[in-house]
Amino acid sequence: MLCVVIGVLVSLSVEGTEFSGGSVTGRLLSLQGYSLWVFLLATLATFLFPRAAPGIALCAVATSLPLYLFLVTPGAFRALFRGEWKVPTDAFFTWNASAVAAIVACGAAAYVQLRAPRPRTSA
Repeated sequence: MLCVVIGVLVSLSVEGTEFSGGSVTGRLLSLQGYSLWVFLLATLATFLFPRAAPGIALCAVATSLPLYLFLVTPGAFRALFRGEWKVPTDAFFTWNASAVAAIVACGAAAYVQLRAPRPRTSA
């Protein structure tokens, strides 16, 4: 749930700006919106389907990270994804506290999902 809260804060900070209309950035923002729903699905699956929940949560982490990484390393995205960029980049790395917090939260969520004990099934 922490990833959902931080994700909403990050996406609200760029929603409604020219960021949402870009050929690359608009797709990153819509992917972020989908990841929030997948995080909520993973939270629900934790109680209903505990064996499937880690996979769902890892998919949510994978779909939310591109936006956060773009906000922290815009220079790397411009090198990887060629497109029409309207604004020149100021630096290869930028400081965005909410994006860094989101990266840390996603990393913690992925670590917990990969290291959590799985429920045993009786055979």
